Amino acid sequence: VGDINSLVAIDCQKLFEVLQEGHLFWSCPLSMIIVTILLLITMGPVTLIGMASMFLLVPVVQKIVERMLFVRGKRALYTDQRVEITAALLYSIQFCKMNNYEEKYFKRIRDAREGELKWLRKELVMIAFTMAVPVLTPVIACAITFTTFALIGDGNILTASDTFTTLLLFSALRFPINYAGMLMGKIAQGLEACQRLSMFFARETMETPLLLKPSEDDCYQNNDDILLKVDDGNFIIGNEGTRTFVKDGNQEEADLLSNKAPFCLSDISFELKKGEIMAIA
Repeated sequence: VGDINSLVAIDCQKLFEVLQEGHLFWSCPLSMIIVTILLLITMGPVTLIGMASMFLLVPVVQKIVERMLFVRGKRALYTDQRVEITAALLYSIQFCKMNNYEEKYFKRIRDAREGELKWLRKELVMIAFTMAVPVLTPVIACAITFTTFALIGDGNILTASDTFTTLLLFSALRFPINYAGMLMGKIAQGLEACQRLSMFFARETMETPLLLKPSEDDCYQNNDDILLKVDDGNFIIGNEGTRTFVKDGNQEEADLLSNKAPFCLSDISFELKKGEIMAIA
């Protein structure tokens, strides 16, 4: 139950987020290519150095994403455990209240939640890195481009038009790069969700429903053996919660008990055979 709830509530949501932003797979690279061409027209080949510095940070992001996949897998184990314990508590709440098992269940839930929060903090740190690196990348690339352009030759002078145009174009890279970083994190979570879903769907399933067929020794239809027989029985519940059974006894004693008892069943006759169930509604 815990695995199913976790798959439906968390993993399916991660896949939905990836598919919802699927158009960024082609729009982000296209935006980067267009901005790169405009930078080449404005500043010349010097902008390639800044672009190279941006691509050098890609392996860093990949390492962070791999670490985030590992951390999320560990966190998912604690999440499944917590959801399973909570579901078991809710399904058997009456049994837990009658036997005073609330504290034991609460302790197990708290332990699972503490382990989940431990890995959740690490996962959020990884997500913060994936978002921070793309934000800093255009700033670093812009600084490297301007420095290289000024040091290449004495005749290279940064004019206001070139400077502000370059700043604008590098700022335009923030949108696709930021969303690319977020998308990489979501893709990592989506891949992990696909693996968990595939493992769940790959589990062994029964081709036919499980039907309990009684054997010949357990057939109840033609079994005439009487296990319990009561003739004109009186069932009385005493004042202090005691149960009294009177059969063929003194009538005055039965009347006395029935007057004191809040509930009484008298003149009850029945037979119980093997496999039969009797209930009083």
